[in-house]
Amino acid sequence: GIVAKGLEGRDYLVGGGFTVAAAYLFWWLTLASRVGINTSTHAGIEAYKARCAAVPGVRAALDHEVAQSAR
Repeated sequence: GIVAKGLEGRDYLVGGGFTVAAAYLFWWLTLASRVGINTSTHAGIEAYKARCAAVPGVRAALDHEVAQSAR
């Protein structure tokens, strides 16, 4: 798809690192999977999601979200 093509050869969406644009795309991709949009067939998208999820601030936010939903 369009997103997979845009990520080809890149670690993040724009620039050489994690940016607001990268965070927003990660958030969108996370929401997409929650509503049944399957991205698992796109290895580049899955790798992107893993890279973003490994960013310490993102990891902390995800951990917080899990903790909140467990209440």
